[in-house]
Amino acid sequence: MIFDYNSIVSLTSFSRWEYFVSLDFEWSFLTRRKKLTWPMVIYLMGRIMGLLTVFSVIALFVILGPIAPIVASPQQSSSIVGRSETDRLQSFYTLATFGSYSVTVFATMNLGIRAMALYAFKVKVVILLVVLILCQWTLVILAILIFTAILDTTITLLTFWKLLFPWTKRGRLVDRMMEDGIVYFLLVMFVNVPAAAFISIVPGIMDTSIHFPAALASLMISNRLVRRLSNFTTTTSSMFMMTPRLQFASPPVTSETGTVYKKPTRAMAPPPLTPPEATHSSVHTVGSIIGSHREECQV
Repeated sequence: MIFDYNSIVSLTSFSRWEYFVSLDFEWSFLTRRKKLTWPMVIYLMGRIMGLLTVFSVIALFVILGPIAPIVASPQQSSSIVGRSETDRLQSFYTLATFGSYSVTVFATMNLGIRAMALYAFKVKVVILLVVLILCQWTLVILAILIFTAILDTTITLLTFWKLLFPWTKRGRLVDRMMEDGIVYFLLVMFVNVPAAAFISIVPGIMDTSIHFPAALASLMISNRLVRRLSNFTTTTSSMFMMTPRLQFASPPVTSETGTVYKKPTRAMAPPPLTPPEATHSSVHTVGSIIGSHREECQV
């Protein structure tokens, strides 16, 4: 075992603490302080899958006992802990394995959406990343981790290219990503690449014992990136971090510079036309005043 009992308990405890501490973000959607958009649906699905994976690993390591027998051989484990216990461990092991792999896909999707936003959702970039993410989902079913590391590296390189070599005028989103967003891309890549390399170099070792910590860490990092950029608003179409244009229903959104962005409303109706009678009367009144003033001057 690469990660012993204490390491797994510590990691799952930290992930649960991080989950409950950030629950106010989900609560803001229920109270309609923030508007739910499709990038947030992916974020919430990743959070739910991560929580289910954590509970399955807790049941596997803490409630049902050590997992070492089933790792070596299911036939051998049936003679050690019994057939029914082995089937129960196998079901939790399958859920934990699929959950840890799918969690990495949700983390990659969070990063991919932010990379698409940097390129203002250009069709070529969107098609490229969508095809790669679909391939990643296909390979997750086959429990192949190396593709996740390659895809995370590709997204990080695309983000670096946009941030370091802007061919057009920099927007506020690019400046914000340069300040603190790129760190999360690097952390996700540095978490997944060593895990994939270690599993590829050392065959026969249990993937979940290595991949689960890496997957959970990458999900927490990408979720923190989503929350960091959720309060950033721009009027351009490249901002799908939270919602288009506005992420709050009420009150108006205020950027870091203090500029208030109000929700677009219907065009203001033109001022009512002055009735002809009122116009003539006003002209007549002004004319009479001017005429009387001239008479006084002549006198």
